[in-house]
Amino acid sequence: MEKLEQVTYQNLHQHLINKSTRREHQRKQQASNINQYQHTNKKRIRVYYTFETGPMLKFTDELQSLWKKHYQDNHPIMKHVALQIAPISNRNLNQLLVKKKPSQAMLINVPCNTATTTQD
Repeated sequence: MEKLEQVTYQNLHQHLINKSTRREHQRKQQASNINQYQHTNKKRIRVYYTFETGPMLKFTDELQSLWKKHYQDNHPIMKHVALQIAPISNRNLNQLLVKKKPSQAMLINVPCNTATTTQD
């Protein structure tokens, strides 16, 4: 009986380890939505870049000018295609590791049993 429980535990353990997290599931769903959107709207190209200060501050202006100079002006098909440039902020360890919202169990008000004190 104990061996059966151990096998069941190991199977459950492997299943939970291989199961994707909620964040991974959301990322996959967002990626599929973006891919679907790109296939349906052929007149818009989205470019994402990691936002940084310094030399990258002029990135959007330079990319727009290069796009107009080399593609929109030279190719009649590309004249109607819009380029959308969106920054993505760098994620730091604090954003990745810190859970901002407490779990539902912590939010439930649990009555506290206080011991009555007796005075001498």
